[in-house]
Amino acid sequence: MNKIDNLDIKFFEEFPFLMDIFISSFNRLEDSISLNFKNLETYITSFTAKNPDWEIKENTTDFSPFFLKYEKSKYLQKLENTFSFERFITIKEKNNIPNPKSLYVVFGFWYEENIEENKPFLYTGIYRDNAKNDSAILPFDFYENLELGSYKKVINHPFKNDNRESIEFFSFKFDEGEISQISQFFLKEVMQPYFDKLAKLTKL
Repeated sequence: MNKIDNLDIKFFEEFPFLMDIFISSFNRLEDSISLNFKNLETYITSFTAKNPDWEIKENTTDFSPFFLKYEKSKYLQKLENTFSFERFITIKEKNNIPNPKSLYVVFGFWYEENIEENKPFLYTGIYRDNAKNDSAILPFDFYENLELGSYKKVINHPFKNDNRESIEFFSFKFDEGEISQISQFFLKEVMQPYFDKLAKLTKL
C-alpha cells in the first residue's frame, strides 16, 4: 500500500484552488463541445426526418472524470488515469428493415495515460460496427484522401478487413477556433457525403 507523501499533502492543501480551475475549465470545454456538436445533431435530426426508415436511438452525454478498476476484490477500487467527456448520437434503421444498420457520431475529449504521448485530445468520428460482412457506405479511398491540416486521423474499413467502418480526427489544441474548425470540417467533408450515400442506399 502506498503511503501519503509530501506531494500528496501539498495537493490536498491546494485542493480547493485546483478543483476550481478543473471545474471552470471543463465547464467551458463542455459548453464549447456541446455548442459545436449541436450542428452535427441538427444535421442528423434532419436526415432522420427526411428518411423515415431511420430513427435516433440515443442522444446523450457521457462524462467519466476517472475510471474505476477493481483490485483483488470487488470491494477495493482504484482510480485509473483516464478521463473523458463525450457527446454522441446513435441512429438505427427501424426494426422492420431486414438486417438493420446502426451507426453513431461522437464529438468529445479524451485523456488516457500512455495514449497519444500522454496528451489530452479532442476528437470527432463516425462509426459503424459489424461492417465486415456488409457493403461499406463509402470507399476506403474517400477516407484516405480526407485531410485537415496536421490533424491525426484513424480509419477502419472493411477494405482493410476491419469489422468496423469508421473515421476519427484528433486535435491536441483546445481553443474555440480549433473546436469550431474540426466540427465544421467533419460536418461538411465527412457527414454530408456519408449521409447522402446512406440515403441513396436506403432507397435501393
